[in-house]
Amino acid sequence: MKLAWPVTKRKRINDYIESHKNSVFEFSLLLVGNASAAEEISTSAFLQVCQQRGDHRTLHQSHLPLYVKVVHLAEGYMKHGKQAEPYLKDGHADTKDIPLFKERELLYEALMDLPMRDRVILVLKHTCSLSTEDVQEVLNAAYEQI
Repeated sequence: MKLAWPVTKRKRINDYIESHKNSVFEFSLLLVGNASAAEEISTSAFLQVCQQRGDHRTLHQSHLPLYVKVVHLAEGYMKHGKQAEPYLKDGHADTKDIPLFKERELLYEALMDLPMRDRVILVLKHTCSLSTEDVQEVLNAAYEQI
């Protein structure tokens, strides 16, 4: 009977990571603009959330703590003088469709020019599809500030 607990715990954690890894990576990437940094941030966020949520059975109840961790880690990354890099030029966009590529590149550059807080709000609302109330919770901010 003792063997069932670690296997169940690992499976729930793996399922949690699997169901959120793409959106967390994309969110991280849009905040910092560097694929390797986004991967580190995503990994650290998952690790910290899984360690802090002592009961692995509650992991799937809310993904907001994960986004909170990503925001804090991305802010720390940017505060240390790291600059966003144009990941679209590194082959992450479909360059066969040049007008779409240029449009995405312009949008990306505009996003990177925004202050971190505004970038977080836009990405959470429009890329991660969070409600205004969820964004408030992630940023610990009043409705008027969103």
